Amino acid sequence: MATPRLQNAFDPKTYTRLVEKAVLDKSVLFNSTAISRNAEFDRLAGEAGLSVIMPYFDELDGDAEVGSRDANVAGAVGALNMGDMIAQKDFLSKAWGVSKLDAQLSGVEDVLSASAEKTARYWLRQYEALLVRKLKGIIADSEANHEGDMVKNIYNDVAVGSLNEANFINPGAVIDTMLTLGDNFDDIGLIVMPTVVYGNGLKNEADQFAAPSSVSPFTTYRNKPVLVTDGLTSRAGSNAPEYTTYFLGTGAFGFGAKAGLGGENVIVTDERAGRNMGATDLITRQPGFIMHPTGYTSKAPITDANAGPLPASYEAEDSWTRVADRKAVKVAALKSNG
Repeated sequence: MATPRLQNAFDPKTYTRLVEKAVLDKSVLFNSTAISRNAEFDRLAGEAGLSVIMPYFDELDGDAEVGSRDANVAGAVGALNMGDMIAQKDFLSKAWGVSKLDAQLSGVEDVLSASAEKTARYWLRQYEALLVRKLKGIIADSEANHEGDMVKNIYNDVAVGSLNEANFINPGAVIDTMLTLGDNFDDIGLIVMPTVVYGNGLKNEADQFAAPSSVSPFTTYRNKPVLVTDGLTSRAGSNAPEYTTYFLGTGAFGFGAKAGLGGENVIVTDERAGRNMGATDLITRQPGFIMHPTGYTSKAPITDANAGPLPASYEAEDSWTRVADRKAVKVAALKSNG
């Protein structure tokens, strides 16, 4: 039987649909309520320019009025507080030599589906890493400019033998972290948890964790979906590493993509490569997408001739300005020793 070849089976539209389906099937992030996706965000991501202006609304406030039986009495109108936030677009891409993929996929009956799964897993890692970078930046802004009002810190940079249970994830610390969200404290759409913290939490509160099932395909903690990741959620201390667990409320981030979650995917053959021996590459890209925390203006620097900021630049406190009330920002963080 002939060895299957990706480039022989490749159809860009079919491949992209398979990538998007795999992202949606496998992603706790995009299946959570923490990420708000809609056609308007997609439209904004597809507009010209490196950034977009998006509206935000503060929480509705004021005392309710008592109705009157006198039809001539008009009701008072309270102010609907809204404003604009600036979201920067991200432009990311990656290419692989198809020969390497072919080597991995030899003998696989459905070459296209198998390769699309690999592409989907790649983009999931990129989206998750970018999310955490932006979370780190807005938490740094909270600590520098808002008295740490989004953070519960139980971390202690001392030798491991000097630590006690209060320095590790525990029910009281989790509740205190969620309470920084005010009366939205229980409206959690996603918890981003480092593997070490997940392990300690599982040991201490096994009854609060639910394993994935065919009905609920993602792990939950206190009935909230959990994204377990080692990416960028820890930093080295002088004596002990610090771990950050993030709690994201409903609509904490807005997401829109010019080309959808599947991005753009093409096969390119360069007959002059390899000293005219030829080479074939799979290129996958996101030609403009928004992943933006509600209530912030993004001002990460754009260097050289780049279309958007370097992902690492989002981690800096100076890359963010909070423009909305704290209650409109649906993010909180717990810093711990594990």
